[in-house]
Amino acid sequence: MLFVDRFASCRRKVQSNNSNQKSSPLCKLNIAEGSSRKSTIERKRYYEISRGSLIEIDDVTEAAFDLSYLSKEQITSLSLHLNQCFASLSGLIK
Repeated sequence: MLFVDRFASCRRKVQSNNSNQKSSPLCKLNIAEGSSRKSTIERKRYYEISRGSLIEIDDVTEAAFDLSYLSKEQITSLSLHLNQCFASLSGLIK
């Protein structure tokens, strides 16, 4: 939990607008919403929005690293997970 708390603290310090602060939960919510859609086009659109949220999260983590809020180990681990999520979402969009 220490990592999650530290990440949340970093996000508050790094982010300048309210829409970025919602990236993480919105990513999950858009996946859930998209999964319930019957239309393939509509479902893919929600997955694309989720993928955009992942990119925002990645940008915030890079900024947090640049400001020394995250260690190299933490950023490496988080980047690995973000890349896996991005690849999974890309697979769903195809």
